[in-house]
Amino acid sequence: MPSPFNGIDFKVYYNGGFGTYEVIWRNRYQDTINFSFQPSVSTPATRTTYRANLRSGFEETPPGVSVVGLNDGGTACMRVDSVRYGASDSGPYQ
Repeated sequence: MPSPFNGIDFKVYYNGGFGTYEVIWRNRYQDTINFSFQPSVSTPATRTTYRANLRSGFEETPPGVSVVGLNDGGTACMRVDSVRYGASDSGPYQ
């Protein structure tokens, strides 16, 4: 993920139980991060519909958010916006 969000990572994996591709997150920042995101296929989404709150060092475990329409060998895109650092999800966005 390009700067300025080089401290949050996402992983796309295949959930064989549901037959879907899903995304989970990891926070490498030293602080809690709050952000909005939207997975999409081939081209970045124009808006976000999901919101996440990850404490420092936290890595999500499956199940994650489905990447609708992704097939083997496809390209998953992730739009991240409305970012706030710190435990409180209030104040101006970064």
